[in-house]
This record gives sequence, C-alpha cells and structure tokens, in this order.
Amino acid sequence: DLRAAGFVTLLGESGRSFRAQLRRANGSGARFAVIIGEDEAARGVAALKDLREEGEQEDVPLGEIAARLGRELR
Repeated sequence: DLRAAGFVTLLGESGRSFRAQLRRANGSGARFAVIIGEDEAARGVAALKDLREEGEQEDVPLGEIAARLGRELR
C-alpha cells in the first residue's frame, strides 16, 4: 500500500474522464501517476506515468510500485 509506505496519494474520481483525472494529478504537483484500470488489474500491474515526461509510462507489477517510486524519487 502506497500510503503505508509514506507516499501521499490522490485517488481518481470515477465520474471524471481519465484525461481530467490526469490534469488534476498534474496540477497537484505530483511527479507520477499510478494508473490501475480494468486491464492493468487483470494483468496484476499498474501503469506508472511520469508526469514530467510527455507520453512516458511503464507497466510495473503491483507489488513493486512502492519500491520503484522510492527509487525514482530519490
């Protein structure tokens, strides 16, 4: 769990479009968005999107997200 690992998290609102949710994350000053849609959940991964790099995102196994974010944010 990201919160248990000390990360501040912001959850998307299901009534808003995906694009609007990414704009909100970007506007909040977040460095990364962790995206878990139906497809990602079925595959046991999250799409890790660097909000500073246009279009850059990578699938990361769910159990490795906290460690990966810790390395990226050092």
